[in-house]
Amino acid sequence: MKRILTIILAIAALVACNPDNDKLEFNPSQLPGTKWEGELKLYEGNRLESASTVTLRFDTADSGEFFQKRSGSGNKENYRFSYTAKNNMLSFDCPVISGSWSVSDYNSQTMKLTLEPSKNGVMVLSVK
Repeated sequence: MKRILTIILAIAALVACNPDNDKLEFNPSQLPGTKWEGELKLYEGNRLESASTVTLRFDTADSGEFFQKRSGSGNKENYRFSYTAKNNMLSFDCPVISGSWSVSDYNSQTMKLTLEPSKNGVMVLSVK
């Protein structure tokens, strides 16, 4: 009996420490009023084409502003964008990030976006 109790407690401890428990389901309705900063990498095949520091500010449920500073450049660019969000997808209408991006590795503080279906763009963002 003690052995069974020990096994049950060990399993409960492992489940409680599982890092997957920290992941939340992406909820697009929580985007308005948030600001995310991080890095955008665009690839041509396996070769890194460009990298930049970016900020996405979600002003409303369908619009926001995108700020970009390309690596090696002192220039900052900003663009207004419109977006739609459905399930784990964000679709942007914006010169630099236009297209559909899948949301992964999401929690309340970080998220990773991957350009679909090409997967030649990746944004890793943290809430600010």
